[in-house]
Amino acid sequence: MSNNQQTTASQPVKKSILRWQGLAGFATTFIFIGLFLYVFAGMLIKFSIEKGLGWYLGAEVNVEQVDVQWSPFNLDIIGFQATDPEQPTQNLVAFQQASAGIDFWQYLFGKTIIEQLSINQLALGSHRNTPGEVFNKSEIAKPEANEQTSAQDDASLTGMDIELPSTDTVLNDPNLKTPKAADNLKSVYAAEKQKYQDLKSDIPNQDTLKYYEQELKKLGDSKVKSLEDVEQLKQDFEKLKQQFKQDKAAIKAAKEQLATSKSNISQAVSELKTAPKADWQYIEQTYQLDELDGGDVAHLLFGAKAREHYNTATDIYRRVKPLLSQSSTKEEKLNTNAMGRFVHFTERNPLPSWLVKSAKINIISPQGEFDLSINELTSEHWFRNLPTQWTLLSSNMLGSGQLNGEGKARISENGVITSDGQWQLTQLKLDKLSLANSDSLQLSLDSADLQGTGDFNLTNSQITSVAKLDIGNAQYSGSADSSLNRAVLNTIKGLSPLDLLVTVTGEINDPNFSVRSKLDSLLKDAAKQQVAAKLDDFKSSLQSKLQQQAADSLNLNQQEANELAELSQLLDDTDGKLDELLKSKVIDKHKDKLKNKVEDKLKKKLGKLFG
Repeated sequence: MSNNQQTTASQPVKKSILRWQGLAGFATTFIFIGLFLYVFAGMLIKFSIEKGLGWYLGAEVNVEQVDVQWSPFNLDIIGFQATDPEQPTQNLVAFQQASAGIDFWQYLFGKTIIEQLSINQLALGSHRNTPGEVFNKSEIAKPEANEQTSAQDDASLTGMDIELPSTDTVLNDPNLKTPKAADNLKSVYAAEKQKYQDLKSDIPNQDTLKYYEQELKKLGDSKVKSLEDVEQLKQDFEKLKQQFKQDKAAIKAAKEQLATSKSNISQAVSELKTAPKADWQYIEQTYQLDELDGGDVAHLLFGAKAREHYNTATDIYRRVKPLLSQSSTKEEKLNTNAMGRFVHFTERNPLPSWLVKSAKINIISPQGEFDLSINELTSEHWFRNLPTQWTLLSSNMLGSGQLNGEGKARISENGVITSDGQWQLTQLKLDKLSLANSDSLQLSLDSADLQGTGDFNLTNSQITSVAKLDIGNAQYSGSADSSLNRAVLNTIKGLSPLDLLVTVTGEINDPNFSVRSKLDSLLKDAAKQQVAAKLDDFKSSLQSKLQQQAADSLNLNQQEANELAELSQLLDDTDGKLDELLKSKVIDKHKDKLKNKVEDKLKKKLGKLFG
């Protein structure tokens, strides 16, 4: 062996950094996985959609085919059907084809960003060829059926004829003032009469006054021979005067009581005189005699159809709302259940967890074909600070209507949903629309042109919506068997155009619904004409009975007033007589007689003395 060979054999062999066999195996595996995904991606996505969405909805989901384009990354979903868990024979939603251009790199970071979404022939509530399988019952509350409301409306129309209450029923109303005022007058007079009758026993009568006159006459006829006799007469007269003063005090008290009684009785009389007028006002309001009309006829006739369209919209809202809040709920669950620490990086242009930047949706429904365009569709608007904007167009709504609607919506970081929009409808042809079908009124709208505008505002579950509709060139047909329903029928037949103001306010699942129209005021006038004579007779009879109730008590009060007047005159006469007795000069006369007698005696004595 040569030296060179020995040297080579003794040197160690250098190992390569790369293990080419392992690298080749990794590359082969990666390529295999890539090829597998490339070839079977559509099938995997189809399987994921059917199983995952089916689990979420609780009912069978079918996808005919899914095609994947890798550059740019795009999904085409063909023949999609999602079973309605509440009605397995119908689809909750279905479409012929959907195409979505997805940002692949953002998807790798856990965000679904769709640059462009298009859906063709989207249908809600379409019929399935075979019933779908239901895994569990949906928690989505279904709106109450309209049959009950319609039945109530028909019942309202059936009983919409005018029936006046009987006068006896009205007069027995416990809130009427006239019967109470009449009874009060009797009670007041009885109480006041008892009061002054109690005092009347203390008032001197004619016999007492005659006795006083006789006593004074006795004092006047008494013979006075000395000053002692005069003093005795004076004492007797003072006793009479004390009695006179007591009697005058009693008369004064009786006069005061009489004045109080007159005031109380006068007030009761005044209340009784005004009671019939007040009662008539009360009767008009309580029994709606001042507002006799056909009721809210516009609401009864057109409310059911308006509620039907509103319930369709709210049903869509109830189903879409959980999907809009799904991402935030999912993130909260992940944050709650995951272990470890989440590291968040500040992004220059932060993106929500899912976003559809632009969407074009073609909708097929029994009401017509609609084209819906949406920009910035997401449930996390605070990332880009842009609202979801939409436009809805249709050129064949219900066959002929031109619809143009637009609006915007936003969900705040704390979960508050706000939305507003407006719409315009023109050239809509209406035909064969049943408005009322009761025993007493059948009314159909045979043909008409409908146009209108409206707007709405939604904050969480509180909605405010106003729609102004005009129905022109209307042709109606029907029959009626009551006076008011005939007025309804004739008024509507002669009314074109017909305006309707539809308002919806309150909780979106249970709103306050109102339909107003000039039809209501026209029917009010028609109703009044129908019952004018009947109402006049009713008013005359009722007012006459009220006045008679008052008159009976007032006539009785007139007799009592005469008694009060006689008593007042008696008190005045008695008081005057006592004043006259008090002013008697009987003592002064006796003093004068005694003085004259003394003077005569003195003169005689002086005459004899100086005679």
